[in-house]
Amino acid sequence: MFDKEKRELPPILKMNDIKKLLRCSAGKAYEIVYTAEKTGAFPVIRLGKSYRVPRDPFLEWLATPRKNNPGRI
Repeated sequence: MFDKEKRELPPILKMNDIKKLLRCSAGKAYEIVYTAEKTGAFPVIRLGKSYRVPRDPFLEWLATPRKNNPGRI
């Protein structure tokens, strides 16, 4: 991801940010974040029924090739 695009993202991503970034449905975004919370693939902050994800660890996880990342969803 380009630095300019990265700077445009908030430091803490909401589910809508993740959905737009991945170009997936809300259900799929929740599935990815829920699984990451259980596996520790990337940090997930849970606030009641809401999820928040720190931008930088999420983008690092996203950029890591699946083959070398057993925590990849």
